Amino acid sequence: MLPAVVGSPVKPFFLGHIALELILDNLLITTDKITVHSFYEHLHGCEDDVIEEFLVAAGMKNPAAFFRFFTHFKNEKYLHTYIETLKIAYALKRVCMRVWKDPFTEAHEQAMNEVLEKYRETLLLSFMQVFDEIEGKLYL
Repeated sequence: MLPAVVGSPVKPFFLGHIALELILDNLLITTDKITVHSFYEHLHGCEDDVIEEFLVAAGMKNPAAFFRFFTHFKNEKYLHTYIETLKIAYALKRVCMRVWKDPFTEAHEQAMNEVLEKYRETLLLSFMQVFDEIEGKLYL
């Protein structure tokens, strides 16, 4: 991502981390590893009191802030937008706008989209290794 954001105030490691997560979401959806509808059904089935108990036990002082975001996330169903890499670049811009005012020019956005497209293609055949590795470590 570094070449795509030269001259931007955005930190490339910050952007790269989020971009990778969004590309993985895109790949899970576009290769039918998950269905967005089922994912949101599961989220709606979560019990808020159980989540709140976990958040409080983890030390969160204001679980209401999480629930505002969580409710918005469930209602807006953002994962549907991650099917297109152009929407991933837009999502990255929106995240960065929470930290930096006007983080990207149109040229940055175009360059980011080109990087995202190429990286997505690079990961396409092997991205499930990420999840396999994580799964393997869950049961150690």
